Amino acid sequence: MLKVSIFFLISSILVLSSCASRSGHFTKPIFRTNIYNGIPGFKKVNIMNQNKAELEKKHIENLEQAERAFKELENLRLRFNSIDKTDQVSEIDLMLRTLTQEIQALLRELKNIDAYSQEGFQEGLNIAIKLNDLLYKKIIPLGMMIEENKEVDKVRADTDFKTASYTLSINGKQSIQKIVDEIAADVVKWRKYLDHHNEAVFKTEKFITKIVIHGFADLQGDSKNNLELSDKRAESVETEIRSKLEMISEKYNLYFDIEAIGLGEAIPPGVIPNGKDDDPSRRVTTIICVTGPSLLIK
Repeated sequence: MLKVSIFFLISSILVLSSCASRSGHFTKPIFRTNIYNGIPGFKKVNIMNQNKAELEKKHIENLEQAERAFKELENLRLRFNSIDKTDQVSEIDLMLRTLTQEIQALLRELKNIDAYSQEGFQEGLNIAIKLNDLLYKKIIPLGMMIEENKEVDKVRADTDFKTASYTLSINGKQSIQKIVDEIAADVVKWRKYLDHHNEAVFKTEKFITKIVIHGFADLQGDSKNNLELSDKRAESVETEIRSKLEMISEKYNLYFDIEAIGLGEAIPPGVIPNGKDDDPSRRVTTIICVTGPSLLIK
């Protein structure tokens, strides 16, 4: 009888060391009370192994949290990639790549710790804290920024730029004021989000808005002159936006980074040319804007 008991004890130890943590890499649970990736454990929980079952349960929770964070990043990547390339903010693309690498590293750490020891439990707890910080301080806020990373408005030629002109009309200035108002509203929204999550790290945080302005021209005249004209149109919009933002920057603790680029006779996003050299839909300036805490936007 004693030999049988010893046999089962040794068998249990071998199962714990080989099935659940082969080479330290967790793949599936041992205990029936736990399920990972739809696969339940096979070992009945009793008073002797209850503690290990609880450690395994917590380890699975940490793994699932990391995988949810990774999945959320994948969804953010899909949403970001759906934005027209000319309207993407490169800093967001860089943040997506960096965060993906961080989550992958944490997942590797989690899968390679000993899920059934107190030391492994502490390691998992530390990783869970890092994951929570990434989720609420970077991933969810990044999702908010991707939602805002879109073409906010257009300064259209038929109301704002006449042929060969780069002078903003009243309508054009009103469109820019609307954009500046939206930036201020974004800062207020960020503050509410940060207050709701009580993130002390953001309490004295400054906010940054990054703006990319693309100027365009129709096909009248030669290409060189049209490129220069598109540059001047982008610069006119930049000057107007800059003057408006300077009026509110102190109130909102807001800093701004503006890039104005002329793209000449390139077709603006979403525009279907009418086939004529004189095409009002191509005499536009597009404005792309994203606003957030400076910890996220460098």
